[in-house]
Amino acid sequence: MKHEVDQTQMKVSAEKFKFIVQYTPLISIDLVIKNEMGQYLLGLRKNAPAQGFWFNLGGRIYKNETISTALSRIYKEEVGAPLENNNANLLGVFEHIYEDNVFLNPNFGTHYIVLGYSVALPMSIIPDTQQQHAHYRWWDAEDLMSSKLVHENTKICFR
Repeated sequence: MKHEVDQTQMKVSAEKFKFIVQYTPLISIDLVIKNEMGQYLLGLRKNAPAQGFWFNLGGRIYKNETISTALSRIYKEEVGAPLENNNANLLGVFEHIYEDNVFLNPNFGTHYIVLGYSVALPMSIIPDTQQQHAHYRWWDAEDLMSSKLVHENTKICFR
């Protein structure tokens, strides 16, 4: 049974979200998107944390949202297309800890518990949304692992 999430319950005030980020870990999904040439799609982050670094696409799981529903929603929001059935494989659970936060408040960092999923995507499809990322680029695994422009928390999915 698909669990629908009440969209009005997903939104919290900035002040409440700031409290959540300061005192609890966030649960998220990272998409390790690979094309038919064996390259990986990364986006150049516009927002903190990880601002200015190349990073996996992804997003937070909302309260009362199943992992499956979140995976489909995040993929559609990030890629702009629906996720095909059985097109995602769990890579593992990872942890991202940052010294900064989306509020640019120097008094606390951000802590994510991340579910990493491997997903195939044709190289001809590049997202056109620029909500979280300024640019997108396909990377060879070797290049992304050696680049100082790719965030270390992205690289953990490739180790």
